[in-house]
Amino acid sequence: MMLERWILRAVGGWALSLTLLCGHAASAFPSYGTAVDTTCTANGWTPAKPFNPNGGNANSASQVNCGLCHTNGSSPGSSLTPGGDQYRRSNRTDVTPFCSAPVANRPPVFAAVAPQSATVGSPFSLTISASDPEGGSILLSVANAPTGSTFTDAGNRTGSLVWTPTAAQLGAHTLTFHAADTGTPMGVASLDVTIAVGQAANRPPVLAPIGNQQLDPGQTLAFDLSAQDPEGQSLVFSATGLPTGASLVGASFAWTPDSTQIGQHSVIFKVTDNGTPAASDLETVVLSVGRINRPPVLSAIGNRQVQLGSELRVALSATDPDADPIVLDCTGLPADAIFTDLGDGTGEIVWSPTAAARTSVTCTATDSGTPAESDAETFSLAALDATSAAAPRVEDASWSATGHRLFIQGSAAMPPTASTRREHALRTSLDVFAVLSDGSSVLLGTRRGSRSGRFTIDLEPFIAPCSVAVGSAGATSLAIPVRNAPADCERILLARVRATLDCAESTIRISGQRGPIGGTIVASDERDGALLGIFPVTDKTGRFGGTATSAVAPTSIGIRAEVGGTSWTLASPVSVTKSGDCDDHDEDDDDDDEEVRTGAPNVRERTRRGDD
Repeated sequence: MMLERWILRAVGGWALSLTLLCGHAASAFPSYGTAVDTTCTANGWTPAKPFNPNGGNANSASQVNCGLCHTNGSSPGSSLTPGGDQYRRSNRTDVTPFCSAPVANRPPVFAAVAPQSATVGSPFSLTISASDPEGGSILLSVANAPTGSTFTDAGNRTGSLVWTPTAAQLGAHTLTFHAADTGTPMGVASLDVTIAVGQAANRPPVLAPIGNQQLDPGQTLAFDLSAQDPEGQSLVFSATGLPTGASLVGASFAWTPDSTQIGQHSVIFKVTDNGTPAASDLETVVLSVGRINRPPVLSAIGNRQVQLGSELRVALSATDPDADPIVLDCTGLPADAIFTDLGDGTGEIVWSPTAAARTSVTCTATDSGTPAESDAETFSLAALDATSAAAPRVEDASWSATGHRLFIQGSAAMPPTASTRREHALRTSLDVFAVLSDGSSVLLGTRRGSRSGRFTIDLEPFIAPCSVAVGSAGATSLAIPVRNAPADCERILLARVRATLDCAESTIRISGQRGPIGGTIVASDERDGALLGIFPVTDKTGRFGGTATSAVAPTSIGIRAEVGGTSWTLASPVSVTKSGDCDDHDEDDDDDDEEVRTGAPNVRERTRRGDD
């Protein structure tokens, strides 16, 4: 409520005091004149009689209510005016100086919103806004929000609708938003917004890669197709171009080609979903049917050496069981060596070294099959100068399975020195080594060379070696393969096993040699299998030994070597010899110091242990 007092002075010196009280309604009263009634009605006012709260002349002090038409209470048919001149000029009909026309509350106004579109399964949001002409506060709401949606009035004349439509809400939805102000009376506005909900674009499934396949006639090819769909829709697998006899049942493919189907077959595998419209993914797979390609066979080459000033020629040859063309290649050759592939499965290395050298060379034979197969051998090439010529040379090595012996033939070319030195050098002892696959070697025995510079060694070694080398005066020959060696030559490694009973101490001393290094030796009583001892092979020479005790002295001992999960047992038990003060000397006591030798072919049992 606002109280405002006007002091008005009329022409002629008299004064009029007028008080306007806004917001307080006055009671209507009968008309005081046609002119006043007409003016009030034309302006939408209600006639009301002013009054003087202090009493007295109404012309000097009157209280007037805004929005009402006030008349002169002491002069019916006339109206009070703030100034006599203005009132007289209006012929006593202008009552506007007393109060202005009432202002009606205007409703809020929405900002325009265009038709909207939304997608099933995708979040949708809409922001609306409204303003109030009087600048008042606005309350926003939505009358028919769809299921699953949320409307939030931000309190700043804006609001937001958030909604993720479902497949059941496809179609057009008309939402009615309301805006209400806080005026008197309350102003209200409405806004209709149409939201069209459509189906999302169907995304295709993804087929897991299959890849080209290769198989042989009579071989069965089987695999399962798999795929994933972004929308989790149902999937159907299909194939076009299936060869005769092939099938695709559900997602499972199977085919066993025959010999008439050798060649390439292209098959298109496809996966399709049940979306609208349906989407798919596919892969073209080549099924190649052909024979099994077997690798070529490269003939053994072996280590080679040559004297400086001489020429070395190494012939290579390879064959292919499928008669495929073969390509030969050698890597690691000395810079001055030349390799030639003759194109018919044969080739040749030619080397005329100019300096002493030793190098490792790998030659490979590769066929043209699919997929290509190969065979290779790594060997050494050595160029010997005058000082290294003292190294003996192994020319041939073979194993006699019947005699359990190793025969080595070779030569020891000596540097040009005095004949006495030459003869002495040639008669130097030659050490014979078994060369193992890891590059290490085990001494087999020692023999003397001949005066002629050539030598022949006949040796009963403790293994049947795969390859051998000889050494003299610190120089060692190149290793060469042993002909007729057993397939497991390097693994049969027991020799020089002996067992000695010390009668005074009641102990048995067991010793021997095994190579390569490593593993354990298990000794047991041959009569009942009772364990006598387990001895590790840790010495660099491969020797082993230890002391065992037994309540009853055994007459023979079984020996077994174990390496990893594989074991070898000597074919014949080791007889126990006696030493010390024994009560029962027998006729063999004179042979106590005799070695009990066992060659590689005497191995009677080779077993591979399982999980027991």
